[in-house]
Amino acid sequence: MNKYWPVALIAIAMFASCRNAETESTEAKVPQTQLPAPKNEVVGQDVALLWNNYLKMRDALVAAKSTEAGKWALALHLAAANFPADSLDEEAKLRWTRQQKDLQQDALTINTSDIEGQRAAFESLSKTMYQLITELGLPKGYYVYQQHCPMAFDNRGAWWLSEIPDIVNPYFGDKMLTCGVVKEAFEYN
Repeated sequence: MNKYWPVALIAIAMFASCRNAETESTEAKVPQTQLPAPKNEVVGQDVALLWNNYLKMRDALVAAKSTEAGKWALALHLAAANFPADSLDEEAKLRWTRQQKDLQQDALTINTSDIEGQRAAFESLSKTMYQLITELGLPKGYYVYQQHCPMAFDNRGAWWLSEIPDIVNPYFGDKMLTCGVVKEAFEYN
């Protein structure tokens, strides 16, 4: 019986840590940064397509549906391959070329991995998606919330993006669904 006490204490500490983070996310209001929507509507709609595929992939990871996550990763990979880079100015085109490579590489990893491998690649994909949507923008009226779970990946922490402020953790799924905080919020206008 005594050999289970350390395990029980660790579990309680982890739960308490995440509960504190969850409370913080609902009590602390993060100011919204206003970002400009793309002037080129074609670019805005194509970034929105990448964004929507990302969100569906995130939802599949939350639900621990590995096959579905792979399907949306492949859709994101194809959308990145067909992105209208010729509509960008030269500086944006150079940034897009780097982001496209990273998006496609992470999407392929997610498409061919088990759920834990998918979640690890999703962390990298989230960083690239953040760069993409802050540099190229989303259409007017879109909201983005950068969210962080301090307990992901053995307490190293990881973040992801959402279209709503509510925490739905893709790294733990239903094990710790609401573990996390909103770190940053954007509105495109």
